[in-house]
Amino acid sequence: VMRVVDALSSIPHLLLGIFIVAMFRPGVWPVIVSVALTHWISTARIVRSEVLSLRSRPFIDAAVSGGASRTRVIVRHLLPGVL
Repeated sequence: VMRVVDALSSIPHLLLGIFIVAMFRPGVWPVIVSVALTHWISTARIVRSEVLSLRSRPFIDAAVSGGASRTRVIVRHLLPGVL
């Protein structure tokens, strides 16, 4: 996933946005989709760095050693810390 983020971050956002809008008919929705597709990259980097920092916290290790499933650790411990 981060390789895709790196590849997309090398393309200028304005050019990618213009290309996406040009592919569809003129209107508000292609512009909204274009902005969403070009600006999720920075959010992905922030979320990834936060998850990596939370993974090394003691309460995550305690949950894993206590037998919590991967889904439970993500939902109960990682997601609240990221959001």
